[in-house]
Amino acid sequence: MVNRHVVKGIIVFLIAVLQLTGCTGIDSVRPDTGEGSKFAVYRKSYDEIWNAAVSVAGQRLTLVETDRQTGIIKAEALDSTFGETLGIFINPPREGEKRYVVEVLSLLKNRPQIPGQDAEPQIIDAIKAKLDI
Repeated sequence: MVNRHVVKGIIVFLIAVLQLTGCTGIDSVRPDTGEGSKFAVYRKSYDEIWNAAVSVAGQRLTLVETDRQTGIIKAEALDSTFGETLGIFINPPREGEKRYVVEVLSLLKNRPQIPGQDAEPQIIDAIKAKLDI
């Protein structure tokens, strides 16, 4: 017969492991968490920035949320439990501003994030290239 304390310890250990390595879902991708990378855009319209960001996100992944009024774009790989979850956030989300801040947050669906697999610099470079900046 297995000792109850041993079984209880194994269950607690498994729960802890799942908490630490749990899946990253689309709801985990939020602005201003300190995890993303930001860059400023000058002399471009909100429409130009929005269109560039949607284009880049849609080339890489499947768009799952686009809200032009709030400046939120979310995309993910829908075909498996592995892959990427992406958020692009444009602030302020309106026309006529002199300066916009674009935040890009790219997370692997299964944590932990492995160094060197951060796609944010590539996404930022692609958005900047579409904007000619």
